[in-house]
Amino acid sequence: MFEKISNDGIKYTFPETIGQYKLIHNVSQGATGEVYLAKHIHIHQYVALKIVIRKDLDNDCGFIHFEHETRIHKYLNHQNIVLMKEVLYFQDYIVMVLEYCENGDLFNVIVGKCIRSTNKLLSMMYQMIDGLNYLHNKNIVHRDLKPDNIFLDKDFNIKIGDFGCSEECDGSRTNYDLCGTLFYTAPEILLNSWSDLKKYDIWSLGIVFYTMMTGKLPWNPGNLEDIKIQIINWDNSTIVELNDLFAIVRLCLSPDPLNRPTSGQLLEMEIFSVERRLHQSKNNLSISSKNVTRSTLSQSNLSVSSYNIFKPSARKRRRSCQISLPQISVTNSFLSDAS
Repeated sequence: MFEKISNDGIKYTFPETIGQYKLIHNVSQGATGEVYLAKHIHIHQYVALKIVIRKDLDNDCGFIHFEHETRIHKYLNHQNIVLMKEVLYFQDYIVMVLEYCENGDLFNVIVGKCIRSTNKLLSMMYQMIDGLNYLHNKNIVHRDLKPDNIFLDKDFNIKIGDFGCSEECDGSRTNYDLCGTLFYTAPEILLNSWSDLKKYDIWSLGIVFYTMMTGKLPWNPGNLEDIKIQIINWDNSTIVELNDLFAIVRLCLSPDPLNRPTSGQLLEMEIFSVERRLHQSKNNLSISSKNVTRSTLSQSNLSVSSYNIFKPSARKRRRSCQISLPQISVTNSFLSDAS
């Protein structure tokens, strides 16, 4: 049996096997739930189970926030986005079954060491942009892009995850609650003067890129108000363009959101020409493989397709999420691998 303590101190237990998944061990603990490594008991596929105690969702932001996250995430299907396989509902807890990313999150890769290899940077940056472009083409904004929410699979492919702050932005809404992490928040958000939330994501991505390349955040140490003032008064001309990658960062961190590129424009930049060709080759190979195996897979009785998939509530969604601070900061040193 496994145990979890709710926010109000009540102990809950759940079995070693949940649905079709056998729990192996705890992977991490977040603000809303614990994540466990598990294996499908029939097809032996590893997955990540995010277990959320229902009682912990009993607040203004709680269950309605959770249902919104799952409603958006379950319809996403892209090679650079963490796949949600299904959602299981039980009396005391809810389980999100997610794609397992063996190499953890990007934060743990870059903490204390930036990425020196240009080839690695180009590949990782392109994959992040491609995943974000998929979201933006569906009129979904992430609003909390940071290394902690970007994951890596066994082959170090990028997977964007954690859609707790995500929103649908079809142009019909002009007011949104604040949500995200302060160090990655765009100046127009702090000034409450945004018009295009997609450009908020581009800013956050620029901060992620900067951190990957330098091993540190662009802000000087200080309290909350100090950081806010630095962001609001940001001047991207302070970024020294040591190479073309820093030129991309400088564009993404334009103080005026109208001057920031879209995700589609970033993908078409000349610097990513090799990555585009490699990406297209992988897509062609993937399509070919799917055509060969589709008939075999369709006959399998070991399907992992969803059951008890959540149907969004018709109630008006109310959210009260705040800009948060990262748990720890990134130091300035280097990853020695220059391959």
